[in-house]
Amino acid sequence: MSERGIFPRTDAAFNTYANNAAKYLLDNKARLRLDEDAITLQGNTLKDWNFFYPQSKDENASTKTIKDTKNALRKSLESGFRTIYGDIPQSVLTLADRNALNLKKRDVNPTRVPVMDKAPGLEMEKIVHLQHTLRFSNPFDVESQEMPLGQKIVLESFTGDAKLDEAEIVFGNAKNVTRFLKKVAYTAAEVGKTTYYRATYVNSRGEQGPWSEMFVAVIA
Repeated sequence: MSERGIFPRTDAAFNTYANNAAKYLLDNKARLRLDEDAITLQGNTLKDWNFFYPQSKDENASTKTIKDTKNALRKSLESGFRTIYGDIPQSVLTLADRNALNLKKRDVNPTRVPVMDKAPGLEMEKIVHLQHTLRFSNPFDVESQEMPLGQKIVLESFTGDAKLDEAEIVFGNAKNVTRFLKKVAYTAAEVGKTTYYRATYVNSRGEQGPWSEMFVAVIA
């Protein structure tokens, strides 16, 4: 395995690393306090990788589209692993974890992660029956799908009647968000009600930035 970073240089070695690391994270997700949505999304991306990667190495099946897709999936997997690793509390990482995931011990005097002075962008990606898919954007780079370094998003919501004044809304139901898309599920009893959302960045030291403007959506 390459010593230059977390991930091996060659696709063949990366393929082994990605599958082993994904299994290790799944087997240890409770102890490592991992976000369920992040693990699920990473698993889905890995399934796509395991479909396209073998084709990219098959002279009879490989095309430019397949190779480009494989390369994009590798970048997505690396980004997903970095996000997951960044959310693991340093105190729970064992030597076995570091060896299995190729993680060097973090600097005991790291550069201080700043408190964000802007809120994450928040908009609706898709509304389907009993589900909202929210899209978050980096206020400093709206084209990026990467979370600002050392930050996670905390999403709060309130479900009730339409056209409530902000003073009437009691936000709660906090959810951690580590990817640019977040699915929020509802029950049949909530159809027709309105959900009010707000979001903020919280850094790795637990310091919170400002809340976003309130975002409103009806449950279908």
